[in-house]
Amino acid sequence: MEYIYINQYDEFQSHLISQVLSDEHIEFMLKDTYGQSINAGWMDPGASHNSKELFVKKDDEIKARKLINTLNIKQ
Repeated sequence: MEYIYINQYDEFQSHLISQVLSDEHIEFMLKDTYGQSINAGWMDPGASHNSKELFVKKDDEIKARKLINTLNIKQ
């Protein structure tokens, strides 16, 4: 199944979003770009802050975006 990139969120936003998506049985994945950089051994991480990239299954994209919009999260 193909995943679609939605957006990048901070630690608190990503926790809230993951709860909402889980409650609605929407499959998703969060990529920790800062953690991945550190684990790869980069002295200067590729991400300058601890954010996460959200991906959802292509079939759930519209539903996920609508749910996220109801949370009024500032970008």
